[in-house]
Amino acid sequence: MSALLRNRNYVLLWLGQLVSSTGDWAFWLTLAYYTYAITHSILASGSMFLTSVIPGVLFGSLVGVFVDRWDRRRLMITVDCLRAVLLLPILLIHSAHMLWLLYVINFLLSSCGLFFNPARGALMPQLVSNDELLSANALGSVSTALPNVIGPLLAGFLLLLPGGLLTIVIGDSLSFLFSATMIFLIVSSPSESRPAPVDWVGSLWRVIDPGKIWREWVEGLAVVRRQRILIRLFGLFAITSLAECPVLVLLTPFTTNILHGNSAALGWLVMARGIGGLLGGLIVGSTHKFVRPTLLLLLGTLLAGGGYLLMFNVPWLPLDLACYGLTGICIVLLTAGSGTLLVQVTEDRYRGRVLASYVMLAEGSQLLALLLVSASSDRLGPLPWLELSGLLYLAATGVALLIRPSRLL
Repeated sequence: MSALLRNRNYVLLWLGQLVSSTGDWAFWLTLAYYTYAITHSILASGSMFLTSVIPGVLFGSLVGVFVDRWDRRRLMITVDCLRAVLLLPILLIHSAHMLWLLYVINFLLSSCGLFFNPARGALMPQLVSNDELLSANALGSVSTALPNVIGPLLAGFLLLLPGGLLTIVIGDSLSFLFSATMIFLIVSSPSESRPAPVDWVGSLWRVIDPGKIWREWVEGLAVVRRQRILIRLFGLFAITSLAECPVLVLLTPFTTNILHGNSAALGWLVMARGIGGLLGGLIVGSTHKFVRPTLLLLLGTLLAGGGYLLMFNVPWLPLDLACYGLTGICIVLLTAGSGTLLVQVTEDRYRGRVLASYVMLAEGSQLLALLLVSASSDRLGPLPWLELSGLLYLAATGVALLIRPSRLL
């Protein structure tokens, strides 16, 4: 891991994501709590998450076509700048009657994010060596996990102040601009540059030509069909995404109705998850030379399933903090393991499409879960769906065993 910290380009990308993710976590936690607090409806909260996943279901896979066409670094800078601007209309919201604007902005932010994450994943092998890839993905998870600790603390503090939501929105917007600046400072070698084969003024049709987009999209899907390991990774990701969604939607109702906690308890839970993510990143980063990605997938699904079942069946805050922290470790194991395998078995020219299809599958699974959870949880309560999350993770363990079983250790 020390070699990665000497890699200027990687550190710039990592630092930008650390700051940006901190702003995002403060924003998303505030958004979830604010929506539920003023509506007292799981359906309203679920609808907010719904606007996050619909873009990925509609055109998430097609985004990969453009990620593979264009310079990925420039694309990430453009997306960050767009997201910084898109957040600003939230400053116009002054009452619950304008919640529709939050839904619209959430939809647009998620649409932009569809371009950023596949571009970042596809760019990673060009910034680090193949031997450092697993460690880089693990350290990258730290830039997501650490904000889980900082973001909730910021959100919990700022929500107590007048204009707290507006302060968080402005901070998140500035965090996107900081990320764009860090990516701008990354120095690309000629072999890493991917100039867009498009004349934006004279050849706009080449960008939006439906026939060409369709052919390139189908070509990317064919790569997935030809490789059994990719099919199994996609199946694993679909199950774990389906399992994680009820927890995202129902964590606030679980905290308030079953744990009988307040916003502080919710913040502690999310922070415990972040601490778990930090530990997971350190564990994978220090053992990447001895542990295979396939073993990480197996341990991640097994421990996450057990942790969720214990957490939701024994509603005691100290125990639930430990269990939710354990699932934070598991998410890092799954993210680092699957992300490493995906880029290792996929050619660079197809990585954007494969990663975007990976995201679309996750969004589709989350959309299915959101529809079911949002429509039934007001009647059934949060507990049945939360228990199902643990069972789905255990089911995913069986799929993990099928991914390169001969290379488990």
